[in-house]
Amino acid sequence: MSQLRTGDIDWEKIFGAEGARWFHTGGIFCALSETTPQVAREAMEAAKRHGTIISYDLNYRDSLWKGIGGRRARVKSIVNWRR
Repeated sequence: MSQLRTGDIDWEKIFGAEGARWFHTGGIFCALSETTPQVAREAMEAAKRHGTIISYDLNYRDSLWKGIGGRRARVKSIVNWRR
């Protein structure tokens, strides 16, 4: 999971063709690497386009986020996803 990068998963297929109705992610997934927040954002944007319900667990674990920018990186990873 920590090696995922944007473009690795076909979100259009998952939310469009396959019709997934709910997408859940959160702070622990986004803290896995520098790229996972962008993967989560990409997924949430695709889910939104298809009317999929999105839930996000705001769980913050300082020990996970320290290596990739701390609390500021975490907030940045989720606050502007709707833009």
